[in-house]
Amino acid sequence: MYQAIYPSSATFPSSTNTADHCYKRVFSSLNARHRMSILSLDKSSLWSVVKATSNQAIAAGSVNKEDGEIHLHKDHQLPFYFKVVTGLANKPHCENLDLAVYKTIDPFIQANADILVGYLGTHHQILLSRFNVVEYHLVIATREFEQQGQPLSQADLAAMWLLLSQQRGLAIYNGGVNAGCSQQHKHMQFIPTTDFKHILIDGLINQQKSYLTPLHIKQLPFQHLIVQLTGQESIEKIENIYHSMLNKLELYGKNSQDVSHNTLLSNQWLLIVPRSAAIFSDVHINAFAIAGLFFLKNTEVMENMISAGPINILRSITKPT
Repeated sequence: MYQAIYPSSATFPSSTNTADHCYKRVFSSLNARHRMSILSLDKSSLWSVVKATSNQAIAAGSVNKEDGEIHLHKDHQLPFYFKVVTGLANKPHCENLDLAVYKTIDPFIQANADILVGYLGTHHQILLSRFNVVEYHLVIATREFEQQGQPLSQADLAAMWLLLSQQRGLAIYNGGVNAGCSQQHKHMQFIPTTDFKHILIDGLINQQKSYLTPLHIKQLPFQHLIVQLTGQESIEKIENIYHSMLNKLELYGKNSQDVSHNTLLSNQWLLIVPRSAAIFSDVHINAFAIAGLFFLKNTEVMENMISAGPINILRSITKPT
């Protein structure tokens, strides 16, 4: 069965100045009047803005404070976490959205001020997620409409890397309809992972000790590539690794049909997983599950997913090796 665990109050110090420097360099040519204070803040101040915006949004009822019980379940001796998040019952999904109609009601173009943390140059905005699965769950969305499923740009990766320099966490990209995306407007997500003691991928990659080389981990029974990072890489290096992995997985090639995939980035690794389906047993599965984190709308669904087995679920929505 599963073990109940409660959120931790532990914090994680900033690991490197690399991301902050790289992001500022990527956007150094942008007109300064388009930048909000988020770029002028130091690392500790940036996270303070996230916290302050979150506290205000919770007080106003714009987002929920997600501090529910977390359950640890072992499958094939690997750790998976399950958490019920009732707000997910109202979450939209990409395949249910008509693109022509969607562009007139795009929630990122018309984001409410109460969930807006700030802008990163003219390219991105950081928002609090209205469907937050943990506290400080963030959305990194392009400021202008771009199609979800396009490859990540250097600026996209820089924004993800910047947040990872502030807080131990996980940044994800649900690239394409079968990847479990909820919106057609290009966006990434970030969550702190301090509530989860044993992240599945952390444990597996730490056994490898082979930096900057694309690897396949035998415990993950589906197509994927992962690269172990030192945390000191330039954003150009990460971008080169990312495109190399896409090429090796034959995503976005001339013969590619469905490019749906999940990209996951932590302080320690970069993982890309091609997807074959978005849904398992009527439940939408996104990149968080690839990392061993299942966020579900009610207890019944959680128990059904635990019974089905996390490894079986992941195998069913990915591509065979």
